[in-house]
Amino acid sequence: MENWHKYQPLLYIPNPKEIQPVDNQPGRRFRLARGLRQGCPLSPLLFNLVGEALNLMLEKATRVGLFSCFMVGYGDNALEISHLQFADDLILFCGASENQVQNAKRVLRVFELTSGLKLNLKKCTLFGVNTCAHEVRGWASRVGCSEGKLPSDYLGLPLGAKKNNRLIWQPWFWRFGWEVSSPWKCIVAAKYNFDPGDICLPSLRGRGLSWMWRDILQNFYEEIGGQNLRDIFKIQVSDGRRVNFWQDTCIGNCPLMIAFPRMFALALNKEGKVSDFGTKTNNGWVWSIQFRRNVFDWERDQFDAFFRLLHEFEPQRLT
Repeated sequence: MENWHKYQPLLYIPNPKEIQPVDNQPGRRFRLARGLRQGCPLSPLLFNLVGEALNLMLEKATRVGLFSCFMVGYGDNALEISHLQFADDLILFCGASENQVQNAKRVLRVFELTSGLKLNLKKCTLFGVNTCAHEVRGWASRVGCSEGKLPSDYLGLPLGAKKNNRLIWQPWFWRFGWEVSSPWKCIVAAKYNFDPGDICLPSLRGRGLSWMWRDILQNFYEEIGGQNLRDIFKIQVSDGRRVNFWQDTCIGNCPLMIAFPRMFALALNKEGKVSDFGTKTNNGWVWSIQFRRNVFDWERDQFDAFFRLLHEFEPQRLT
Protein backbone atom coordinates (compact mmCIF):
# COMPACT_ATOMS: atom_id res chain seq x y z
CA MET A 1 0.00 0.00 0.00
CA GLU A 2 2.95 2.34 0.48
CA ASN A 3 3.46 2.49 -3.30
CA TRP A 4 -0.25 3.00 -4.03
CA HIS A 5 0.23 6.72 -4.70
CA LYS A 6 2.66 5.88 -7.52
CA TYR A 7 -0.01 3.97 -9.47
CA GLN A 8 -2.99 6.11 -8.61
CA PRO A 9 -2.36 8.67 -11.42
CA LEU A 10 -2.35 5.80 -13.92
CA LEU A 11 -5.78 4.60 -12.77
CA TYR A 12 -7.51 7.86 -11.92
CA ILE A 13 -7.82 10.78 -14.33
CA PRO A 14 -8.95 14.08 -12.76
CA ASN A 15 -11.92 15.72 -14.46
CA PRO A 16 -12.54 12.87 -16.94
CA LYS A 17 -14.35 13.57 -20.19
CA GLU A 18 -16.19 11.30 -22.59
CA ILE A 19 -17.20 11.52 -26.24
CA GLN A 20 -20.74 10.61 -27.25
CA PRO A 21 -20.76 9.01 -30.76
CA VAL A 22 -23.49 10.24 -33.12
CA ASP A 23 -24.15 8.27 -36.33
CA ASN A 24 -20.82 6.50 -35.89
CA GLN A 25 -19.06 9.86 -35.78
CA PRO A 26 -17.33 11.43 -32.74
CA GLY A 27 -19.64 13.90 -31.02
CA ARG A 28 -18.97 16.61 -28.51
CA ARG A 29 -17.05 15.99 -25.32
CA PHE A 30 -18.86 16.09 -21.99
CA ARG A 31 -17.59 15.90 -18.43
CA LEU A 32 -18.35 12.84 -16.29
CA ALA A 33 -20.10 14.08 -13.14
CA ARG A 34 -19.93 10.84 -11.13
CA GLY A 35 -18.95 7.19 -11.29
CA LEU A 36 -16.22 5.51 -13.31
CA ARG A 37 -15.73 5.21 -17.02
CA GLN A 38 -16.74 1.92 -18.61
CA GLY A 39 -13.74 -0.41 -18.69
CA CYS A 40 -11.87 1.48 -15.97
CA PRO A 41 -9.47 -0.98 -14.20
CA LEU A 42 -10.49 0.53 -10.85
CA SER A 43 -14.10 -0.55 -11.26
CA PRO A 44 -13.88 -4.25 -10.20
CA LEU A 45 -11.42 -3.42 -7.41
CA LEU A 46 -13.65 -0.75 -5.90
CA PHE A 47 -16.70 -2.96 -6.31
CA ASN A 48 -15.01 -5.80 -4.38
CA LEU A 49 -13.90 -3.42 -1.63
CA VAL A 50 -17.43 -2.09 -1.14
CA GLY A 51 -19.01 -5.55 -1.43
CA GLU A 52 -16.64 -6.97 1.19
CA ALA A 53 -17.46 -4.10 3.54
CA LEU A 54 -21.17 -4.95 3.26
CA ASN A 55 -20.38 -8.63 3.83
CA LEU A 56 -18.46 -7.85 7.04
CA MET A 57 -21.22 -5.55 8.32
CA LEU A 58 -23.86 -8.24 7.85
CA GLU A 59 -21.70 -10.89 9.53
CA LYS A 60 -21.13 -8.62 12.53
CA ALA A 61 -24.85 -7.82 12.72
CA THR A 62 -25.65 -11.52 13.10
CA ARG A 63 -22.89 -12.01 15.67
CA VAL A 64 -24.24 -9.25 17.93
CA GLY A 65 -27.80 -10.54 17.54
CA LEU A 66 -29.46 -7.80 15.48
CA PHE A 67 -30.99 -10.53 13.34
CA SER A 68 -30.48 -14.26 13.12
CA CYS A 69 -29.17 -16.39 10.29
CA PHE A 70 -30.32 -19.95 9.72
CA MET A 71 -28.39 -23.15 10.25
CA VAL A 72 -28.11 -25.85 7.58
CA GLY A 73 -27.07 -29.33 8.64
CA TYR A 74 -25.56 -30.47 11.91
CA GLY A 75 -22.23 -31.51 13.40
CA ASP A 76 -18.89 -30.37 12.01
CA ASN A 77 -20.34 -29.78 8.54
CA ALA A 78 -23.08 -27.40 9.75
CA LEU A 79 -23.25 -24.11 7.83
CA GLU A 80 -24.59 -20.73 9.00
CA ILE A 81 -26.11 -18.56 6.26
CA SER A 82 -27.04 -14.92 6.82
CA HIS A 83 -26.87 -13.58 3.26
CA LEU A 84 -25.92 -14.39 -0.33
CA GLN A 85 -24.23 -11.82 -2.58
CA PHE A 86 -24.07 -11.93 -6.36
CA ALA A 87 -22.65 -8.80 -7.98
CA ASP A 88 -24.95 -5.96 -6.85
CA ASP A 89 -27.81 -8.29 -5.84
CA LEU A 90 -28.29 -9.44 -2.25
CA ILE A 91 -30.44 -12.06 -0.52
CA LEU A 92 -30.68 -11.40 3.21
CA PHE A 93 -32.02 -13.99 5.67
CA CYS A 94 -33.46 -13.15 9.09
CA GLY A 95 -35.92 -14.48 11.63
CA ALA A 96 -39.66 -14.19 11.12
CA SER A 97 -40.27 -11.12 13.30
CA GLU A 98 -40.80 -7.46 12.59
CA ASN A 99 -37.95 -6.50 14.91
CA GLN A 100 -35.43 -8.54 12.91
CA VAL A 101 -36.75 -7.23 9.59
CA GLN A 102 -36.41 -3.65 10.86
CA ASN A 103 -32.89 -4.35 12.15
CA ALA A 104 -31.87 -5.73 8.75
CA LYS A 105 -33.14 -2.52 7.15
CA ARG A 106 -31.20 -0.43 9.69
CA VAL A 107 -27.96 -2.25 8.87
CA LEU A 108 -28.47 -1.54 5.18
CA ARG A 109 -29.25 2.06 6.04
CA VAL A 110 -25.94 2.39 7.92
CA PHE A 111 -24.17 0.93 4.91
CA GLU A 112 -25.94 3.48 2.71
CA LEU A 113 -24.72 6.39 4.86
CA THR A 114 -21.14 5.15 5.06
CA SER A 115 -20.70 4.15 1.43
CA GLY A 116 -22.93 6.66 -0.36
CA LEU A 117 -24.75 3.86 -2.20
CA LYS A 118 -28.47 4.47 -1.91
CA LEU A 119 -30.81 1.66 -0.85
CA ASN A 120 -33.71 1.50 -3.29
CA LEU A 121 -36.56 -0.03 -1.29
CA LYS A 122 -38.80 -0.01 -4.36
CA LYS A 123 -36.63 -2.79 -5.78
CA CYS A 124 -36.57 -4.75 -2.51
CA THR A 125 -38.94 -7.66 -1.92
CA LEU A 126 -39.77 -9.41 1.34
CA PHE A 127 -40.54 -13.15 1.17
CA GLY A 128 -41.96 -15.20 4.00
CA VAL A 129 -41.22 -18.91 4.49
CA ASN A 130 -43.64 -20.81 6.74
CA THR A 131 -45.03 -17.43 7.84
CA CYS A 132 -48.56 -16.02 7.71
CA ALA A 133 -49.12 -13.97 4.57
CA HIS A 134 -50.80 -11.07 6.38
CA GLU A 135 -47.81 -10.71 8.74
CA VAL A 136 -45.37 -10.56 5.84
CA ARG A 137 -47.63 -8.01 4.11
CA GLY A 138 -47.64 -5.85 7.23
CA TRP A 139 -43.86 -6.01 7.71
CA ALA A 140 -43.28 -5.13 4.07
CA SER A 141 -45.63 -2.17 4.31
CA ARG A 142 -43.95 -0.77 7.41
CA VAL A 143 -40.44 -1.32 6.04
CA GLY A 144 -41.35 0.26 2.71
CA CYS A 145 -40.71 -2.61 0.30
CA SER A 146 -42.95 -4.92 -1.70
CA GLU A 147 -44.26 -8.33 -0.68
CA GLY A 148 -43.11 -11.39 -2.62
CA LYS A 149 -44.67 -14.82 -2.95
CA LEU A 150 -43.12 -18.16 -3.75
CA PRO A 151 -42.49 -19.60 -6.27
CA SER A 152 -40.59 -16.71 -7.83
CA ASP A 153 -37.46 -16.00 -9.88
CA TYR A 154 -34.11 -14.57 -8.80
CA LEU A 155 -31.46 -13.81 -11.43
CA GLY A 156 -33.15 -16.25 -13.79
CA LEU A 157 -33.26 -19.11 -11.27
CA PRO A 158 -36.44 -20.36 -9.63
CA LEU A 159 -37.11 -19.83 -5.93
CA GLY A 160 -39.46 -22.36 -4.40
CA ALA A 161 -39.66 -24.34 -7.64
CA LYS A 162 -41.86 -27.41 -7.57
CA LYS A 163 -40.66 -30.95 -8.01
CA ASN A 164 -41.93 -31.19 -11.58
CA ASN A 165 -39.44 -28.53 -12.76
CA ARG A 166 -36.61 -31.03 -13.25
CA LEU A 167 -35.53 -29.53 -16.58
CA ILE A 168 -34.57 -26.34 -14.74
CA TRP A 169 -32.34 -28.12 -12.23
CA GLN A 170 -30.85 -30.85 -14.44
CA PRO A 171 -27.69 -28.86 -15.41
CA TRP A 172 -26.96 -28.28 -11.71
CA PHE A 173 -26.97 -32.03 -11.01
CA TRP A 174 -23.93 -32.47 -13.25
CA ARG A 175 -22.18 -29.39 -11.86
CA PHE A 176 -22.48 -30.91 -8.41
CA GLY A 177 -19.69 -33.35 -9.20
CA TRP A 178 -16.97 -30.87 -10.16
CA GLU A 179 -17.79 -27.70 -8.21
CA VAL A 180 -15.94 -28.39 -4.96
CA SER A 181 -16.29 -25.17 -2.94
CA SER A 182 -19.30 -23.43 -4.52
CA PRO A 183 -21.77 -22.09 -1.90
CA TRP A 184 -24.76 -24.04 -3.22
CA LYS A 185 -22.86 -27.34 -2.98
CA CYS A 186 -21.67 -26.50 0.55
CA ILE A 187 -25.31 -25.92 1.56
CA VAL A 188 -26.41 -29.31 0.15
CA ALA A 189 -23.40 -31.02 1.79
CA ALA A 190 -24.17 -29.39 5.14
CA LYS A 191 -27.81 -30.49 4.98
CA TYR A 192 -26.84 -34.14 4.44
CA ASN A 193 -23.73 -33.97 6.66
CA PHE A 194 -20.90 -34.86 4.31
CA ASP A 195 -17.72 -33.14 3.20
CA PRO A 196 -18.28 -31.14 -0.04
CA GLY A 197 -14.74 -32.09 -1.06
CA ASP A 198 -15.57 -35.81 -1.14
CA ILE A 199 -15.04 -37.42 -4.52
CA CYS A 200 -17.75 -40.05 -3.96
CA LEU A 201 -21.21 -39.27 -2.66
CA PRO A 202 -22.55 -40.95 0.47
CA SER A 203 -25.24 -43.56 -0.03
CA LEU A 204 -28.08 -41.91 1.91
CA ARG A 205 -31.44 -43.60 1.78
CA GLY A 206 -34.76 -43.33 3.58
CA ARG A 207 -37.47 -40.76 4.07
CA GLY A 208 -36.96 -37.04 4.38
CA LEU A 209 -34.63 -36.72 1.38
CA SER A 210 -35.45 -33.99 -1.12
CA TRP A 211 -36.25 -34.94 -4.70
CA MET A 212 -33.21 -32.95 -5.85
CA TRP A 213 -30.85 -34.96 -3.65
CA ARG A 214 -32.43 -38.24 -4.79
CA ASP A 215 -31.84 -37.23 -8.42
CA ILE A 216 -28.19 -36.38 -7.71
CA LEU A 217 -27.72 -39.79 -6.08
CA GLN A 218 -29.50 -41.50 -8.93
CA ASN A 219 -26.91 -40.20 -11.39
CA PHE A 220 -24.23 -41.78 -9.22
CA TYR A 221 -25.86 -45.02 -8.02
CA GLU A 222 -28.25 -45.92 -10.84
CA GLU A 223 -27.50 -49.40 -12.13
CA ILE A 224 -26.64 -49.78 -15.81
CA GLY A 225 -26.16 -53.34 -16.99
CA GLY A 226 -26.11 -54.68 -13.44
CA GLN A 227 -23.50 -52.15 -12.23
CA ASN A 228 -23.52 -48.54 -11.08
CA LEU A 229 -21.03 -45.73 -11.56
CA ARG A 230 -19.59 -45.93 -8.07
CA ASP A 231 -18.83 -49.66 -8.33
CA ILE A 232 -17.02 -49.56 -11.69
CA PHE A 233 -14.40 -46.90 -11.08
CA LYS A 234 -11.41 -46.72 -8.78
CA ILE A 235 -10.01 -43.58 -7.17
CA GLN A 236 -6.36 -42.58 -7.43
CA VAL A 237 -5.12 -41.49 -4.02
CA SER A 238 -2.59 -38.69 -3.69
CA ASP A 239 -2.54 -37.22 -0.17
CA GLY A 240 -5.76 -38.95 0.93
CA ARG A 241 -7.53 -35.86 2.23
CA ARG A 242 -10.56 -36.16 -0.06
CA VAL A 243 -11.00 -39.95 -0.18
CA ASN A 244 -12.99 -41.98 2.35
CA PHE A 245 -10.92 -44.81 3.78
CA TRP A 246 -13.67 -47.39 4.27
CA GLN A 247 -16.38 -46.37 1.77
CA ASP A 248 -14.45 -45.50 -1.42
CA THR A 249 -12.80 -47.91 -3.84
CA CYS A 250 -9.25 -46.67 -3.48
CA ILE A 251 -7.32 -49.58 -1.92
CA GLY A 252 -8.06 -52.88 -3.58
CA ASN A 253 -10.85 -53.64 -6.03
CA CYS A 254 -13.80 -52.74 -3.79
CA PRO A 255 -14.45 -50.63 -0.69
CA LEU A 256 -12.58 -51.87 2.39
CA MET A 257 -15.82 -52.02 4.38
CA ILE A 258 -17.07 -54.68 1.95
CA ALA A 259 -13.78 -56.56 1.50
CA PHE A 260 -13.08 -56.68 5.26
CA PRO A 261 -16.42 -56.45 7.09
CA ARG A 262 -15.01 -57.62 10.45
CA MET A 263 -12.26 -54.99 10.42
CA PHE A 264 -14.83 -52.32 9.60
CA ALA A 265 -17.09 -53.51 12.43
CA LEU A 266 -14.19 -53.33 14.92
CA ALA A 267 -12.83 -49.95 13.74
CA LEU A 268 -13.34 -46.98 16.05
CA ASN A 269 -13.35 -44.52 13.16
CA LYS A 270 -15.76 -45.53 10.41
CA GLU A 271 -16.08 -42.18 8.62
CA GLY A 272 -12.50 -40.89 8.26
CA LYS A 273 -10.44 -40.05 5.19
CA VAL A 274 -7.37 -42.00 4.09
CA SER A 275 -5.17 -39.31 5.64
CA ASP A 276 -6.87 -39.90 9.03
CA PHE A 277 -5.59 -43.47 9.13
CA GLY A 278 -2.05 -43.04 7.85
CA THR A 279 0.89 -40.74 7.24
CA LYS A 280 2.59 -40.45 3.88
CA THR A 281 6.40 -40.74 4.04
CA ASN A 282 9.20 -41.10 1.50
CA ASN A 283 9.09 -44.87 2.01
CA GLY A 284 5.32 -45.16 1.61
CA TRP A 285 2.41 -44.93 4.02
CA VAL A 286 2.64 -45.62 7.76
CA TRP A 287 -0.77 -46.79 8.99
CA SER A 288 -2.37 -46.26 12.40
CA ILE A 289 -5.80 -47.89 12.67
CA GLN A 290 -7.46 -48.28 16.05
CA PHE A 291 -9.89 -51.08 16.88
CA ARG A 292 -12.23 -51.33 19.86
CA ARG A 293 -10.72 -54.67 20.92
CA ASN A 294 -8.08 -57.21 19.96
CA VAL A 295 -9.01 -59.62 17.18
CA PHE A 296 -10.05 -63.19 17.97
CA ASP A 297 -8.29 -66.19 16.46
CA TRP A 298 -11.05 -66.71 13.92
CA GLU A 299 -10.59 -63.11 12.76
CA ARG A 300 -6.82 -63.36 12.42
CA ASP A 301 -6.82 -64.37 8.72
CA GLN A 302 -8.89 -61.32 7.73
CA PHE A 303 -6.77 -59.09 9.99
CA ASP A 304 -3.51 -60.26 8.34
CA ALA A 305 -4.96 -59.91 4.82
CA PHE A 306 -6.19 -56.42 5.66
CA PHE A 307 -2.81 -55.11 6.74
CA ARG A 308 -1.02 -56.97 3.98
CA LEU A 309 -3.13 -55.08 1.46
CA LEU A 310 -2.40 -51.77 3.20
CA HIS A 311 1.35 -52.34 3.19
CA GLU A 312 1.25 -53.18 -0.54
CA PHE A 313 -0.66 -49.98 -1.30
CA GLU A 314 1.25 -47.31 -3.21
CA PRO A 315 -0.47 -43.93 -3.70
CA GLN A 316 -0.21 -42.33 -7.13
CA ARG A 317 0.69 -38.75 -7.90
CA LEU A 318 -2.14 -36.97 -9.67
CA THR A 319 -1.28 -34.98 -12.79
